[in-house]
Formats: sequence, structure tokens, C-alpha cells
Amino acid sequence: MDANFLNSYAPGNPSGIEATQQPDGRILVTNVLGKQNTFGQDPGLNFYNKMDLIQKEKDLDAKQKLMAELESDFSVYNTERLQRAQSLAEEKLGLANLRQQLLENEQLDKSDPKYHLYRSDSPITAQIRERLRVAEMQSYQMAEGIVKTDIDRMRHGSAVGSFIKIQERLIGEMLRKQGISVEEAERFGSSLTDTNRAALKALYPDTPDEQLNIKAAQIAKTPALKHEAQVILDPGAKPEDMLTAAIAGVGMAEPYVVRQQALTAGQSPSVVQQELKTIKGLVEDPAKLKDVAGRYLSKDEKEALNLMLGQEMLTKSKEDLQRIKLQKIETAVRVFKRFKAREFEKDVSRWTETVDGQRLSQIPELAETFASYAHKQRPMEISTLFSEYVGNAPKEQKASRAALLQKFVFANAQKANSTLYGEVVDLPTLQKKTQALILHNTSTADTITPWNQQWQGVPLNVL
Repeated sequence: MDANFLNSYAPGNPSGIEATQQPDGRILVTNVLGKQNTFGQDPGLNFYNKMDLIQKEKDLDAKQKLMAELESDFSVYNTERLQRAQSLAEEKLGLANLRQQLLENEQLDKSDPKYHLYRSDSPITAQIRERLRVAEMQSYQMAEGIVKTDIDRMRHGSAVGSFIKIQERLIGEMLRKQGISVEEAERFGSSLTDTNRAALKALYPDTPDEQLNIKAAQIAKTPALKHEAQVILDPGAKPEDMLTAAIAGVGMAEPYVVRQQALTAGQSPSVVQQELKTIKGLVEDPAKLKDVAGRYLSKDEKEALNLMLGQEMLTKSKEDLQRIKLQKIETAVRVFKRFKAREFEKDVSRWTETVDGQRLSQIPELAETFASYAHKQRPMEISTLFSEYVGNAPKEQKASRAALLQKFVFANAQKANSTLYGEVVDLPTLQKKTQALILHNTSTADTITPWNQQWQGVPLNVL
């Protein structure tokens, strides 16, 4: 362990983080800030208000529904605390500055006329790279220490966890009186798919996997949860069905959507929740849906939307209204996907997938461009990316740079299309646009790397 780390975070330092070496050589990292408002507003009062309602509720169905809401709320809260602990640790250790220093020194190294002979770090760059590696390891350890000593998180977690266990015992007794047996729970469990279990786990993150069958039986036999149970326990439910359900207001599907989308898209739960809120807003406000759709849908699609909204105003049939609602959800998701597709091309700073372990913003020749656009608070378009990195490159480097950017385009397009939203980026169209950018930014045809060489392994029906 770096001695500078121990010195910087010795007891009594002003940062609020202390690091001490134990007799066995391990480093103990503690957050001595205690209850100081490091992470913003504490939502604990919401938990205790909900717990009070659950405790007073005598109706079994209503009690179970409130319990599901409490567990869902705490799951999201817990995830956000973990992410914020890591962000705080990185901020305290100055990782952003170290990463910037590394980019700048890599750029200086490559500007040396003799760099092509060695293609390796200078002593200073190698030193910064090692400092960054050590700091990243320390940040994980520091974040773990912060989490372990996060007084608010531990206090709320202990209170909520203990409360849930007590209430589950009470609910269990009430359910046993209703006749739910071990055999019945196993019968429910035998029909659960991976998606069903993932939805249950997202809803009850603290419940051991072996008890999810009981949870499934409890939900299925609770009249107040009948509609929601039909969704999350449906053996035929697909991940995208959970997205539709969450948008439609099925609260028990939302924790799964938040967790799964955060995982596949690399977003924070709060960002996913905001996206869900945006899509729900389009569904609930026909005028807003029509206005936004005007910017992203084709002429035929807009005409179909107008016809659908007209039918909604005239019909009184519950079945027709439900069908139209599902169509509105489908349209709202399609509009949001078109927005995300435009965002993909208009702001490459959002690309998070790496190529050979390197993010796009970490390419030394692009560091200054990314910094300039960030300073101006302007997004960098994909056309600017190719112009800066390929168009301005020496002739002998154009082909290799174009090939590298193709890899970044494909990797990030794949990631964008792997979430619950489905296909966001149209791959054939993106292929043509990227090939056109390469043609525009290379001086001769023989410097162009064929696109299909970079897309090997992609199914033909995708391309």
C-alpha cells in the first residue's frame, strides 16, 4: 500500500476519510464524517412513514402491497448509496485529475518525433499511469470503507431489514391461516422463469433465493396484487414486457426495469427512473406525445398516431381503451428510441464502451477536442469525431484511425441495442453513414478499411 495514501488520510486530516494500517498489514478506511450530509438529502423519513402505515394496516392485501413498495424504495436507495460512495472516493483521491494528467502526458509522448521507434510511456507517463492504477485500487477500498461506515445507510438498513422480517412473520402467519403450504409455494416456484425470478429478486433484494417461491405464492394469492402478479409471474413474460408493464403503471415491474436497464445501459438507477418518467409523461399527455412525435416519426407514423388519438376520444369500450393505451406505450417508446438514436450520433461523449480497454475520450489525440467541447458545454457529433481524428490525421495514419473508430461505433451501437428498449440504432443505416464519413475524411480510396472487416461475426440478418 502506498505510504502517501496513509499519510494523506492519517487520523485528523480534514477530508473526513481516515486510513490506518492494522497489525496484520491490512488498511482500515473509515468515514469519520458520520451523519454529515455527504450524500445529499436523507430520504429516511419516507421509509419510516411507510413503515408506520404498514404497521397500522390491518388488511392483508394492502399491507403486502405497502411492503412491496417499501422494499422497492429501499432497493433503489441502497444502489444509489453504493454508487455515491464510489464517486466520493474517486473525488477524494483525485482520480479525475490523474486521468487527465495521463491523457495529457500520453499526448506529449506521441508528439515526440522518436515516439514511433519505441511506442512506450516516458518515465513521467509511466509514473502517472502507476499512480492512477494504485489510486483506482484505493478508491474501491475507500468506497467499501465509506459504505461500511455510512451511518445513515446502516441505520436505515437495520431498521428496514428488522421491520421487514417482523412483518413477514406476521404476514406468514396470516397466510398460513389462508392455507398456503410449502407444496403450494414449490408449485408456484416450478413455473418461474429466469425473468420472473429476476423480477422477484429486484422487488425483494434481501430475500434469499430459496424463499422467492414463497414470495411468488404470496403475491399470487393476494387479491389486491392480482393484476401485477399476472405480469411479473407470467411464465411467458419477456424483459421488454416488463418495460411495457412498468410504463403502464405496474409498480411491481419497475424495480426489475430499473435494475436491468441500469445494468445493460451502464446508467445509474436515477437516470433510468427519469427516462421512465419521461416515457410515462408522453403516454399520459396525448398533446405532448403528438408534439414530440412530430420531430421523430415518419409521415405515415404520425398519421397513424393521429388516427389512434382520435379513436381514443370517441370510444368508451374498456377493451378498446386498453388496446389504445398499449399502442400509445409502443409509440412513446418508439419516439424515445428515436431520440436516443439521435443522441447516439449527436453526442459521442455518452459512448461508454471500450475498445482494447480504452474509452473513446481516452484516445490521446482526441483529449484536447473532448476537453474543448466539455468546456463549451457542447456535444460532439460523430461527424466531428471523424473529422478531428481521421480527417486531421497524417495520411499514413488515416486507415488505422478509421478502423479504430469503426470499432468504437460498432461496440457502442451494440451496447445501445442491448437494453430493454431493443433496437435503438439502425445498424445498416449507421454502417452507411460511417462509411460515408470515412470516404469524406480519407484522401485516397486505398486507405479505407472495408466496413465488413470490422463487423465480422455480426449475423447477416442484423446487417
